[in-house]
Amino acid sequence: MRNGILVPLGAMVMASALSFGPLIAQDAPLDEGDALGASAPGISIDDPKTGIIGSLNAWLFYSSEYGVTGGTSGKLNLPSGDGRWVSLGAEIAERRQSLSLAYHQDSSSVGDAAVDVTARGSHQTARTMLPFESTSLGLQGKLTWALGETGSVAGYVGVSGNRAYNADSSLSTLLLPDMRRSERRYVGMDFKRSVDMGDGPMAKLQYTLSGEFASNSTGETQLRGQAGLLTGGYLGGGSVVWRADLRAGTLNTSNGDSSIGERFILGGGSLRGFSYGGFGPHDGNQTLGGNRFALARLDFQFPKGFGKNAWVVPGIHADFGSLWGLDNTGGGLVDD
Repeated sequence: MRNGILVPLGAMVMASALSFGPLIAQDAPLDEGDALGASAPGISIDDPKTGIIGSLNAWLFYSSEYGVTGGTSGKLNLPSGDGRWVSLGAEIAERRQSLSLAYHQDSSSVGDAAVDVTARGSHQTARTMLPFESTSLGLQGKLTWALGETGSVAGYVGVSGNRAYNADSSLSTLLLPDMRRSERRYVGMDFKRSVDMGDGPMAKLQYTLSGEFASNSTGETQLRGQAGLLTGGYLGGGSVVWRADLRAGTLNTSNGDSSIGERFILGGGSLRGFSYGGFGPHDGNQTLGGNRFALARLDFQFPKGFGKNAWVVPGIHADFGSLWGLDNTGGGLVDD
């Protein structure tokens, strides 16, 4: 089903990753691969200070829509001085190619804030659920201030250019107005805080809040807000590790309607078992995205299930969520 309780079936992923350079230091922040995944705020796992100079990733994915597809991505970090680094990343997949260049500096003259400047570009070919090509370019500057050792607040500004074109003749009439070129200017703030509560049933708590104001060259103005809560802990003396990831978001558009490139689109990265764009409001088999979403991801892992040093850690998960809200429903053609 596309809304409500999820029972994901029929998807399989095989992936491998290789990092090169010195091993990660023992005090490196946790990343998403950790059982709890509550990373230290404002610290990137890509920073060479943690020991990783670069990484290579490859994957194979099977779905009933595309069969077997695959891709590869890589990242190279180039330290350029104490507290500074440059990162070059690329991804090549069957239906998406992207390139990114990022600069980071630990501190600056602006209240000792960390500085990040990122340039990105991507191209996506037509899919069954999104039957058109799209190209995006963007540049963003960000200042991040630490709030003690467990929190951070950041402000950012950016500009992006987006183009949707070469639409298939089957394109939904609700997506026709989005086949255009537009420029977007935005400013926003992020807040993040982590709390470490030991090794008990409630061991970690991390919450995030973000808000953004944007204006488009096509005349629309937008307010976007998102919130997240990540928590988890250990049960049975560490024989069970649990994690809960709660997220919600809203997009409000004035002087026009939101476009498919601006609305939230959920898939396997948010709700496991779904292909990209496979969840939420649809017109036939074409995804429309939504202006509101809420989801919860629950995970239970059993690190001692096959022995202390086993290569395989068994686990179970359950995902719940909903994606809804359209500015234009085609006079009731679709139910959002």
